[in-house]
Amino acid sequence: QKNQKDMNDPFVATLNYILKTSDEISSDNSPLLEEEFNSFKIRLENESLNVEMKNNCATEDQARSFVDPYLKAWELDYILTYGQKEFWFEFNKSTIIDRAPKCLDGSATAYTNTAHICITSFSPKVHVTRNQYPLPPKKLKYSPDVESLSIRYNSFLNGKEPLLSMAYFCYTLITSIKSPKVTSKIYAIHYSVLKKLSELTPVRGNKLEARKFTNTSSFEPLTMPEQNWIIETIKLLIRRKAEYDFDPEGTFQESTMGELPAI
Repeated sequence: QKNQKDMNDPFVATLNYILKTSDEISSDNSPLLEEEFNSFKIRLENESLNVEMKNNCATEDQARSFVDPYLKAWELDYILTYGQKEFWFEFNKSTIIDRAPKCLDGSATAYTNTAHICITSFSPKVHVTRNQYPLPPKKLKYSPDVESLSIRYNSFLNGKEPLLSMAYFCYTLITSIKSPKVTSKIYAIHYSVLKKLSELTPVRGNKLEARKFTNTSSFEPLTMPEQNWIIETIKLLIRRKAEYDFDPEGTFQESTMGELPAI
């Protein structure tokens, strides 16, 4: 088998990923899922995702730089829809061909690179069987900011970070460049939503969850409706940020307090 470094004109033909699911979910007998994008085509079947590259990539890393953010956006879309991480993709292997081989018959030589796979375990919960694969999103971008928001939200979901510190981080990231009122217009999120989030996250919470202490701190815990409201609002902020980063010139329907749980 020919090593990639000996190829004259290497081209990444395909990438392969394995669809992993938590113990609480399975996708038995899910039908074939195929989609085509500008840089690649995907085919998901029997929990194996095959990606046929359209872009001219000479290395595995180059090819994955197009595909991995898309897969992360797919995973994120599911988390924001269902509230927890139940599926994800793990890289398996790539197939690289030599388009200028030194072969008498002019055939292409393929080089397959296999990754080491690490499986994450989950605590047992109620098991759910879904009869189709989750559909990929069309207009979400897993940008660096979205990645930061997603990491903190997942940390909260996994019980590694309090709700208020996660929510305050997300609020400050979204409003870090512009004022809250300008941010409201940029992301089409009504100012009252951002204002209420800024009122709840800095000073509320008991002694274990409060984000900071002031002379007027009362350590008033959040009510259950307030907790639910904050969670849904953070999911809204993350999704809108991913939508905006996909298309900064796009037009978005304004999100208002009416879309969120009563508080």
